[in-house]
Amino acid sequence: GVATRYFNASIDDVRVYNRALSLGEVQQLFADGGGVIVSCDLTSASWSVASVVEGTQVQLITNGDNCTGQQVSLDLWEDDFPAGNDFIQNLGTTTFIGSTATFNWQTVWTFDNGGATPDPEYYFVATLTSNASEFVQSGILDVSQARITLCNDGIDNDGDNATDFPA
Repeated sequence: GVATRYFNASIDDVRVYNRALSLGEVQQLFADGGGVIVSCDLTSASWSVASVVEGTQVQLITNGDNCTGQQVSLDLWEDDFPAGNDFIQNLGTTTFIGSTATFNWQTVWTFDNGGATPDPEYYFVATLTSNASEFVQSGILDVSQARITLCNDGIDNDGDNATDFPA
């Protein structure tokens, strides 16, 4: 066929990306007048401590380059080496301030029937909400069960419907 319509203008900015841009990235380009898209690169994930007693508040820390304002979703897993791993729950999302995104979580103890000990060994996976292929995994957090000291007073102090006496 013969073209009957022509593009009567000039194009001053042509870009090719190896992936689809997120809505936020397109809005950033528009707001910046066509500036460069800088991708957020997640570099590490860690716990504020390595071992705690249940009920302790810990911090989940995610680090990344060029991530200011980006959000990560945090999934909690229980490590059952060598039997496999169990997804526990999505803890929510948090936003990068500079190169760090932090999230506070109060630990819980659950019986680990697939691991070497009954105490759970948790790790988390931080995933960039604007690009699910960008994620990092933390190391292990060991959570031990709080031990209740029996008063030996003949009263049910630990809520197990049995009076507490010395063994």
